[in-house]
Amino acid sequence: MKGLAKGIQVSCQSPSLSGILINLVGATTTKGVFSAITLGAAGIFVTIDEGSGTTFTARSFTGLGVTDFDPAKGAQLNSPLTEVTTTSGPGKLPAISSIKGSIDCGSQVPGSSTLTITGTAAEGPITGPIDPIQVACNPNAKPASVHAVGLLKVVDRTAEVVFQATASGFTAFIQRTEITNQHFFASTDPQAVTLSPTGAHISGSATETGTPNKLQVSGDLICGVINP
Repeated sequence: MKGLAKGIQVSCQSPSLSGILINLVGATTTKGVFSAITLGAAGIFVTIDEGSGTTFTARSFTGLGVTDFDPAKGAQLNSPLTEVTTTSGPGKLPAISSIKGSIDCGSQVPGSSTLTITGTAAEGPITGPIDPIQVACNPNAKPASVHAVGLLKVVDRTAEVVFQATASGFTAFIQRTEITNQHFFASTDPQAVTLSPTGAHISGSATETGTPNKLQVSGDLICGVINP
């Protein structure tokens, strides 16, 4: 497969359990095929996919050829790729044998947060702050939203959280780790969120789906400049 990606969106300083990464998503030069690329100092992971529902297919590949990696600035890529097994069938997707190019983060900044978080899950307490964090504001979305990704604690285990605030409330999805389960909390209280051109102020309580567990959130999300 040649010409892996076009119109790629670059997201630098993306927090994860593997460290601060650079993520890229976009179309490929093959009609209907999309790509998602994650890279860090230790290597690169590439997934291409097409279709949806019962027609969804995907293939994933990994390589080690990442140099000059700086999650705030960019990286150089020049790597052979090896396919890795996934749960999705490959369908008619082509194989990718290598990847080469450069990533420039430009003027991106990750944003910031003053959120304090306390709550309870089945495993025990959930505590903030969310740190590190990346905050993306979407004022032109319908509805307008502020989206954040970062790390917090479930008991003594670091977990990734995806947080979203709109004028009608907020949600927090805490992803599974090797010893803790995933948890989804939601608030539908419009008084809990105040959106502004620079971010969102949150002060309220969210309830976990299917349980009485609560998550108390207070503070501000300040917009970063992502993929300018």
